[in-house]
Amino acid sequence: MNVRQGIEKQIIYLNEFVAIKVSLDQLLIIRSVLECINN
Repeated sequence: MNVRQGIEKQIIYLNEFVAIKVSLDQLLIIRSVLECINN
């Protein structure tokens, strides 16, 4: 595996990590909004 393939693989992992983190953050925001509505 050459350097460029390794870098491309890491970029893919990073993109997936960011996407997962963004969806988790959105879930937390939705949850706090729902809690505010319920109270």
